[in-house]
Amino acid sequence: MEIAYHRKGAGEPLLLLHGIGHHRQAFDPVLDRLAEHRDVIALDLPGSGESPDVPDGIPNELDTFAYAIDAFCTALDVDRPHVAGNSMGGLVALRMGQLGLARSVTARPRDPAARLRHVPMNDAPALVADTILETPEG
Repeated sequence: MEIAYHRKGAGEPLLLLHGIGHHRQAFDPVLDRLAEHRDVIALDLPGSGESPDVPDGIPNELDTFAYAIDAFCTALDVDRPHVAGNSMGGLVALRMGQLGLARSVTARPRDPAARLRHVPMNDAPALVADTILETPEG
C-alpha cells in the first residue's frame, strides 16, 4: 500500500495518525513544535488525504492499517516508532502498541472533559501534541 506522508525533525521517530475523515495536515499546527524533539512523520491513513484506499480483496480493518503502517515504517528504516493519534488514529496507535509495533503510544480519542463540552476536530492534534510533550520523556 502507498502511504502519503510528511517528515520533519530529528531524534527518536514519532508517527502521527489523524482521525477519520481528516488527513496528515491536521497536525501542521503542531508539527514544528514536535519536530524540535523528534523525527516526526505525519501520514495519511489509507483512504484518506493523498493515500489511496485499501486495495480490493484486503480487509479494511484495524489490523490492516496497523500492519500497513508497520510496512511503511520498515520501508523508511524506522523500527518501532513512538505513535500518537487521535480518534481513528488513536485506535490504530493502540492496536500497533498491542501488536508490539510501537515503542510507545499516545492515544487521545477525546478530551477528558468531552462529556462536559464539545471538542472540535481541529483541536484534537493540539491535544495530542500537549499530551506528548507533557510525558516524562518529553
